Amino acid sequence: MSRVSAFLACVACLALVARADRFEAGKGVANERATGAGPNDVTFVSRGVDGPYGYGVGSQYVTPLGLTILPWSIPNEISLVYGLRANFGFGRYERTYGIDAGAWSTSGEFGGVAANLVGNYVERNAMGLQVGVVNLVDGEMSGVQIGVVNAARRLRGMQIGLANFNEAGIFFPILNFGF
Repeated sequence: MSRVSAFLACVACLALVARADRFEAGKGVANERATGAGPNDVTFVSRGVDGPYGYGVGSQYVTPLGLTILPWSIPNEISLVYGLRANFGFGRYERTYGIDAGAWSTSGEFGGVAANLVGNYVERNAMGLQVGVVNLVDGEMSGVQIGVVNAARRLRGMQIGLANFNEAGIFFPILNFGF
């Protein structure tokens, strides 16, 4: 039981650290009473990264743990995951930096290690290692892709697989390099 408690405490600390930028002095809103005495009083609500109130539509969450279940991304698809991402489906995050594991991964930008059963898709740039049946980067891939099919618009690294593609038109089965 003590290992579970220690793990939960670590996750809570990481969550607080990741959200620390949201609680800066003088950057927030209060309700008209702002006393905090009543059950419905709000004395301070932190502003979000992009949104004015932090919890509305359009705000980005910085989180140490991302979870995708089928098409749903928790907390939301415009979140920034710095840490661990678990995929039980095909949800999307705006940015993922760290370890990404599960079935299928989709990110706007990626950095770290992505090991997904089916594959990985990055809309812009990726850096690190991608392992899956299909690995696709619609921008620049800096690192290594290992899979059956690997594709990157620009490649700065290595592709290992049966079909390896990049925009330079260089195609080599099994092993492909880009500089």
